[in-house]
Amino acid sequence: EVIEWAEHEFRHNRSTGDGATQGDHLASAARQWERLRRRPKREIANAVPPFPDELGYLWQVFVEITAGLAANGFGPPMVTWEAIAAWRTLTDFGALEPWEAKALVQLGMLRASVLGESAKKPIAPGGRVSARRG
Repeated sequence: EVIEWAEHEFRHNRSTGDGATQGDHLASAARQWERLRRRPKREIANAVPPFPDELGYLWQVFVEITAGLAANGFGPPMVTWEAIAAWRTLTDFGALEPWEAKALVQLGMLRASVLGESAKKPIAPGGRVSARRG
């Protein structure tokens, strides 16, 4: 399913605050374990779910819509019904099936949720927000 694949993609490509992505860190960890000729106690990277080729067009639509989203300063931009309607009008895409529009909004909510996770600051002992990022 495109949602499962997208969640992996969003997590793998999100910034970790040091200029690298989570995927970069996982690849680095895998290389380090390989150099040590040891196996980690748990799997470093989750298996990549298969990309649903039959929904590739929907992913492309999602990528186009998110490229035009405006940031508001309060978190990652979300795909809205209005954003979908504006994209359809500007690109002359034509009608979307209701399930396609719902899937685009769901993908947008998932993307915003995953990207928002990386913006959270770790909680220090005592319940205070730490200035350091982990």
